[in-house]
Amino acid sequence: MITAMAQMFSAPLPEVWNEETVFDLEFTDAHIPDGCYCQVQFEFSLLDGNDKLGIDWGDGSTQEWPAASTTIAHNWEATGTYRVKFDRRLKWFRFTTAYAVDKSTGQMRGVVRPFAYPVQW
Repeated sequence: MITAMAQMFSAPLPEVWNEETVFDLEFTDAHIPDGCYCQVQFEFSLLDGNDKLGIDWGDGSTQEWPAASTTIAHNWEATGTYRVKFDRRLKWFRFTTAYAVDKSTGQMRGVVRPFAYPVQW
């Protein structure tokens, strides 16, 4: 038994290399009330030598965001969990705010805090 455990813990771990920054965002009815969408905003910086950031928003849309605009915003229309991926050109990012926005008026109904789960960075 001890020998088997020693072998298990001494075996090299496989090296997994993924250059994307990946996290899940989960939206509930509290984050996206009826008649609203949720806009999440981020600030970011790119690694030297890059002029754009590639983003997969997890809702079927992708973007190339220019480095000249260091604030990113995206709108999610429906509750659920979305896997967001920033490509390897990203140096750092941070969440700045999230709003429930009325679809018909465009007015902010309130600040919300969707659940965020890091997957890889």
